[in-house]
Amino acid sequence: MALPNVSGHEIVEPIGEAYICKSVPLDSTYTHSLNVDQLVNGLQSAITSYSKYHLIGQSFTRITNNTMRVEITANNLQECNYMMIRNGDFFGNNNKWYYCFIENKEYINNRTTDITFKVDYLLTYWNDFTIPRNFIEREHCAVADDVVGKNLVPENLELGDYIINNFYHKSYSTSAKYNVILYVPNTSQSNAYVHYDSTTNTIVEGTGTADLFKPGIRNGFGDYPCCLAIPVTNTNENVNKAITKLLGKNAEIINIFQISGEMYNDNFLDDTITHTITFSEGRTFKNFNGSDEYGLNGVKNKKLYNSPYRKLVVTNNNGQNCEYKWEQFSTRSGDLSNAIFSNVNAMLPTPNALVFPRYYRGKVEDFENSVMLDDFPQLNWSEDSYTKWWAQNKANFAIGLASQGIMTALTFATGGSAHSKSFSAGFGALGIGRILGQKTQAKLTPDSATIQKNSALINALTGHLGFTFYDMSISGYMAKIIDDYFELYGYACHEEKIPNFAIPNARRSFWNYCKMQNAQIEAQTGAGRGLPQEAQKAIEEIFNNGITLWSDIAQIGNYNNDNHS
Repeated sequence: MALPNVSGHEIVEPIGEAYICKSVPLDSTYTHSLNVDQLVNGLQSAITSYSKYHLIGQSFTRITNNTMRVEITANNLQECNYMMIRNGDFFGNNNKWYYCFIENKEYINNRTTDITFKVDYLLTYWNDFTIPRNFIEREHCAVADDVVGKNLVPENLELGDYIINNFYHKSYSTSAKYNVILYVPNTSQSNAYVHYDSTTNTIVEGTGTADLFKPGIRNGFGDYPCCLAIPVTNTNENVNKAITKLLGKNAEIINIFQISGEMYNDNFLDDTITHTITFSEGRTFKNFNGSDEYGLNGVKNKKLYNSPYRKLVVTNNNGQNCEYKWEQFSTRSGDLSNAIFSNVNAMLPTPNALVFPRYYRGKVEDFENSVMLDDFPQLNWSEDSYTKWWAQNKANFAIGLASQGIMTALTFATGGSAHSKSFSAGFGALGIGRILGQKTQAKLTPDSATIQKNSALINALTGHLGFTFYDMSISGYMAKIIDDYFELYGYACHEEKIPNFAIPNARRSFWNYCKMQNAQIEAQTGAGRGLPQEAQKAIEEIFNNGITLWSDIAQIGNYNNDNHS
């Protein structure tokens, strides 16, 4: 109130109030601050709990001058770092509290100190602005949204070297016995010159039907020249006997090679030639020595189960490998994925094997992301003109015919026609060419690495002929570092939205980090509300720089709390 003095001038009665606080865990760089909407007992109660001095009857403080004189010695203020000020209901000030960082204490005399302060615009004007949709650079996602398959924005973090957590090898070197196959022309697409009788273990002349190519596959090439395979047991005597009988019929032997028992059964005996391979994602991030794993219970942030922190690599051990993203498989169990692949074995002038993912990228059969094995060991024999020709024409010939053989095999395995399937003969030039001829562009799977080819014999001798599936990830050491980083600062977002700290159901329990680009806030209107221009600019800059907002002032900086509940 105002009192008249002897000269007729009004004297303003000192009715200001201030709380001088010590060890308040807030700083003017806004590394940490408070989400006022989450505070249980309100902002005033949170700050006054750190009060060292409560001053009343203070003279009017000009907030824009950033200085307040108090009757406290400078020594007694050394540990104080924050304050609350209000001037009372002067000039329609409506008793507004100003929250301020104490920046300096200047000695005036033995009883008086000048405090220099900086207004904490964020907390002072928290109820005077709203946050509309903004471009969020990164933030903590809602707990319900922290699941595998979401939050896929790249982080551009250092990942270190990848290690193998687990692997499975689909071998053509050790699966049952080998069978030697002789390919001879059968342009009539009818009876064979000779065939192998498995009952008597002999090569029989005539038109028998035992152990021949199944008619559907044998005749499945339409107008293309057809080759007939004659299986013989893996002994020199039977191989020589077969060659002798074929040459006695003036037959031209196109090729001689070995295949595994599984491939022989698929193409000669069984009705089903498509196999299923299931490979499950591991539950740990191992270190290079295989110990000190960062396991499932230790991982707090589910983004670590997405690419590039974990990946599935399938290789034919002979020059082609493809990387798959675990999160793209829809056959998921909880936080972990089950990768299901189809495995097809077919025989042309050379054997071919193929694996492709199922239920991947939203496709039941993702045939485009196939891995093919078309380099099986060849056998030498007296006529090596084929070997010379094959060395010169192998790549083009294999690509041209392999697709036809695989498609035919798949067609008869499913009971359809070659032209009725979605992966028809047209796949050859496009699909196989992409996989074998160049690195794939504009696909969801990463580019494949390239290693030296033509090691089929070595792979067969060492047991590596086939497909190998690798569950790979960053090391446990790097996973722990990145997981801790996500725990503090959330995920890259790059989305225009209302930030999660402003949405009650999306907030975290203890803290939310948020960083915006070109932040925009909107001033509230109504009685007692107002947002000065300098305050708006300061608050927008705070969000542009990034801030962690806490729900409990006593817990600021305590990252041991469970922020995922």
